[in-house]
Amino acid sequence: MDDVELFTSYFTEIKFGFTPIITRNNFLDTTIQQLELTQILSETDSPYFTPEELSIFSRCAHPGMVYSVVETVAQLRHLPIMDVACQLRENARHIYGV
Repeated sequence: MDDVELFTSYFTEIKFGFTPIITRNNFLDTTIQQLELTQILSETDSPYFTPEELSIFSRCAHPGMVYSVVETVAQLRHLPIMDVACQLRENARHIYGV
């Protein structure tokens, strides 16, 4: 049993947040592919972790850069970006009540 299975078996409502660090390397790709889309949250961790493709323009991250997280999740899951964006928005609403 890997870590994802272990956590999700004990904590059935668990969510995993991902920052733009996922645009810089692939060490979390398998985890993102294993999780249900309903278990994923997108974050920026501003002002840290500028997305790789935007790091030449800015050294500080901001909330608008969350798009890069959504885009990366969509690419890894082979899903349309709008489907991923809608589900991650719904996940945030569920967790944060917004």
